[in-house]
Amino acid sequence: MQISTISRRAMLLGLGALALPSMPALALGSSTITGGATTYTNAQDGTLVIRSNSSTPMVDTLPGIGSGVLTAGVVISIYNDDTLAFLGITVGSGALIDDQHSIVIGPKQSAKIFSDGSNYRSLNKPDYARNRYGNSVTLHIASTGDDNNCGLTTAASFLTLQAAWNFAAFNIHLNSGSVIFQIADSASDYAGVVCNGFHVGYGFGEVKFRGNVTTPANVKVNNTIAGLACFLASNGASIYVEGVTLQSVNNCLETNWAALIFFKTVVFKSAGNVHIQSITDGYIEGNGNYSIEAGAAVHWSAGNGGMVHIGGITITVANTPNFPSGFANASMESRIFSLASFTGSATGVKRLAQMNSVVYNAGSAAFPGDSTATPGSGSQFAGP
Repeated sequence: MQISTISRRAMLLGLGALALPSMPALALGSSTITGGATTYTNAQDGTLVIRSNSSTPMVDTLPGIGSGVLTAGVVISIYNDDTLAFLGITVGSGALIDDQHSIVIGPKQSAKIFSDGSNYRSLNKPDYARNRYGNSVTLHIASTGDDNNCGLTTAASFLTLQAAWNFAAFNIHLNSGSVIFQIADSASDYAGVVCNGFHVGYGFGEVKFRGNVTTPANVKVNNTIAGLACFLASNGASIYVEGVTLQSVNNCLETNWAALIFFKTVVFKSAGNVHIQSITDGYIEGNGNYSIEAGAAVHWSAGNGGMVHIGGITITVANTPNFPSGFANASMESRIFSLASFTGSATGVKRLAQMNSVVYNAGSAAFPGDSTATPGSGSQFAGP
């Protein structure tokens, strides 16, 4: 039986996202495309495109102005039939999809793409690309990248950490899985990132920024904006940071408003204020070895109910950095706890505590520094 183009398009527009997999292929016309990338054409109007790539991410393209936006009225249904891999749909220059440059479709999800002749709209696409339960999704960041990309492959890397975070926060349902922001080696510095709020579907997995865990010097994040940090987690965000070198005009790592940062294999360069700061019920934990190569006003700082927790790790201190306001400084009902051991030395006050706060050194050696102080009113020091 022949189905007119108009009727076929009406059928496509009326079908829900979950109905596509069971659609009779002959009623619509369908094609199965495997591999990492394909470019959609007018010839696919009114058809169902089934995509897969053996659990490896895919990045497809809708033509932009240069090669010609698809004809107005064209509708293509796309179903991601892969078991694990995400499918990114990017748009060529001069056009957008849903007012952005890329969308992403999770495993066993679908969307219908409509062209108005200038831009594209996705129809019946789920609000979030849903990760397979417990799976890890990697988004790539490189100094040669482009923030208009979707990050699913190295060829489609983002340029900035902020764009990668924003894309994941607004497009991906973690479903208790993880998202890894893989930061490529670079001769130039990366700008800092503000991680605000928790990710949809966050559960047992991790939201991790990973640089080069073998040579952290190859990935440097340099915050040049007053009042911000290399990694600032706020309002319940929870992130992991590893394999990076940090430098800042303000703070390097900062949490506030019940946010969490877990870090290891980090090199701390100079900071205009604090290397590691947790305030307003934030929490920061060092759970792996790291090193300090330059000073700051304070290395560990906790304030207004914040907590810094350092596990039984080794901290390497080089170049005799100075911490004039304390290697550890807690105030306003805050806590700093450390089991760490140290190699190397520093100058400045070893620890300060004020306004009902505690600095607890559960390790065997005193904190780096060449002077001591007594705790303020209601505050305590414990350990050497």
